Amino acid sequence: MFVGSLFSLGITYMADLLPKQLFPAGNLLCGMLYSIGSMIGPFMTGLMIQFGANHNFFFTISALLFLVFVPLLWNKTKKVTHG
Repeated sequence: MFVGSLFSLGITYMADLLPKQLFPAGNLLCGMLYSIGSMIGPFMTGLMIQFGANHNFFFTISALLFLVFVPLLWNKTKKVTHG
């Protein structure tokens, strides 16, 4: 349920950023990346749980969240003007 809402939020955000003529390409790329993540994610998680140490799963998830958080610190938002 939570992942589905993130997909919709990503599509909406993409629609805010792209010009109208690029909507089909952006929609296609969002769908492709979502599908690839849906196939690779469970496989990689299974391997990590099977071959990892006791706390490897926790540290890997923490590291991935940290890698997402660090670029957000330097992300400068652009002011959108309509006109």
